[in-house]
Amino acid sequence: MTLVEGLTVDFDDARALDDVTVDLAAGGSVVVLGAAGAGKSTLARAVVGLIPDLTPAAVTGRVDRPDVVGFVPQDAAAALIEPRVGDDVGYGLPEERSALRVPAALARVGLSGFENRLTGELSGGQVQRVAIAGALARDADLVVLDDPTSELDAEGRRSVLDALAGVTSLVTTQDPVVAAAADRVIVLAGGRVAYDGTPERLYADADRCRGLGLRVPAVGGLRERLRLAPAEAPGDVVARVAGLDFTYPNGVRALSGADLTVSRGEVVALRGANGSGKSTLARCLADLLPAGDEVHVEGRVAMVFQDPDAQLFASTVREEVGYAARCQGATPAEGGARVDRALAGLGLTGEADLHPMRLSRSARQLVAVASALAARPDLLILDEPTAGLDAASFDAVARAIADAAAGGTAVLLVTHDDELASLATRVVTLTAPATSAREPARATVEATPVRRPWDPRLVAATLTVVVVALALLSSWQALGAMLVAGLVALLLTGSGLARLRSALLPVLPLVAMIGVFGYLLPPTFAADPLAYAASLVLRLLAMLTWTLWALARFDAERAIALARASRLPTHLVLVVTIAVRFIPTLTARLDQIRQAQRSRGARLDGGPVQRARSLLSVLIPLFVGAIRTSNDLAAALVVRGVAPGRRDDER
Repeated sequence: MTLVEGLTVDFDDARALDDVTVDLAAGGSVVVLGAAGAGKSTLARAVVGLIPDLTPAAVTGRVDRPDVVGFVPQDAAAALIEPRVGDDVGYGLPEERSALRVPAALARVGLSGFENRLTGELSGGQVQRVAIAGALARDADLVVLDDPTSELDAEGRRSVLDALAGVTSLVTTQDPVVAAAADRVIVLAGGRVAYDGTPERLYADADRCRGLGLRVPAVGGLRERLRLAPAEAPGDVVARVAGLDFTYPNGVRALSGADLTVSRGEVVALRGANGSGKSTLARCLADLLPAGDEVHVEGRVAMVFQDPDAQLFASTVREEVGYAARCQGATPAEGGARVDRALAGLGLTGEADLHPMRLSRSARQLVAVASALAARPDLLILDEPTAGLDAASFDAVARAIADAAAGGTAVLLVTHDDELASLATRVVTLTAPATSAREPARATVEATPVRRPWDPRLVAATLTVVVVALALLSSWQALGAMLVAGLVALLLTGSGLARLRSALLPVLPLVAMIGVFGYLLPPTFAADPLAYAASLVLRLLAMLTWTLWALARFDAERAIALARASRLPTHLVLVVTIAVRFIPTLTARLDQIRQAQRSRGARLDGGPVQRARSLLSVLIPLFVGAIRTSNDLAAALVVRGVAPGRRDDER
């Protein structure tokens, strides 16, 4: 069938697709390739109806969309609606069909037995597979996947390819392994179709592929292809891990007896299956997770995370890349020289004065790598730095890694990419720790007290009473008493001080600003400006404290179960579900942003001005992330809830 015919998509500032036609046979697979900005994601979102229904654009041409479409976006985590894996995979299906389809779909992507796992406890690769299982469980007529294997290990990639066998699918990717398994390949260049044919014929001409910005299946080592100098003998040990055990406070055991050394001038590839603890070990080395005496690092550490958007804080690329140098107290001349070298090494000189968030995702990833390089670290940690990158960006990152190692930097490279791993001088493979309940886990993290959730109705009723009281009270003495009561209640939850400190630091500048304006510009009815300003500040702090108490006492799973069991309208139940999903998502993103800042030298123990600037810089990526998460959730709802012909529960 002709899925797309003559499709042209114009945004306000540019034409994204130009006269694109895609033929797709029932049960067949088409992989769409192209350099960054070629229009792959635009095509995927237009096929499932998100353009122009959710993202405004001028669209001409014809799209023959099947009755039920499954869609997995680039950021798979943001497309998950339910907090529990089984509920998310079976979302929208009748209970009797869900009981059969969910286990089968999870088994197809290699996640048997994951029904009761919380989505927030999954690794990046496991999240991608859960999102794919959700599309398969709907028995969709067409499955559209936007870069679905960027964070998957070899086994996960095979599971996805096996799961898509016989499924009508359209896949966008930079992965030549995925493309080679497709029936047909379409290459986009500048929004137009530059190639439409078999993958065998495409990859037979490697020079043509590279001219189109495509990666080709690896032949030989990466050093040979890029003509890089052979690695020199390693120098002194920079990082050492000896017998590290790590268990998260929620009981998830990530590492068991991990050992690792990284020396100057060497590139160590850290590999292992999804969920084996690679990112946890990397964060322990970067001092972002408490690891104790089992981890020792000499000198500075800089880390690049999987999600570039949690690492970008400044208003221009140049300021972003120079963030670490400023935190380290480098002179303007020295910092400028570092920035220029890092930008030139990754081909970002022309984007230096742009806002980082205006760049494509692959370009934002390059900015994150450049920011880490400009920190001049003794240990450089990169967590999946080439996921989703086209050929030119991939080669730029590989050269930057080799140059850093040649300059004496110790490099730890967390990757599933076989070609990138060939750059390493040594490979270390992690295996997931045993999960037997009988085996005691030596944890470097002290277990937090077991939280005893309350009935969600009681928590909601208590918080409602408190909110009404805070709105009606005007005396600063009464508001102060409410704040003290909230602090006491929060402390009784077992982790109150940590929760309060974590939530309070980012909003302190805002609270202080409200207090100052309340004092300087009080309303006409305020007889005492100081008392009025104090009441504003106390009311805000009390509201925050009691909200944290409610979150600590809240049982999300039970709240959703109660909402479903009630006779509330379906849309209201959906609101409850999304709210429960959204809050921990933003909390996790805030943690990522803070970790990224710390990895580049930011500290909150300086003077008032430095503390205020560091805190305010958190709000920018958090706000942008909240908007993007909201858009992705809206897209997930549109795709799962809109069926032009038949409903999922009729299939």
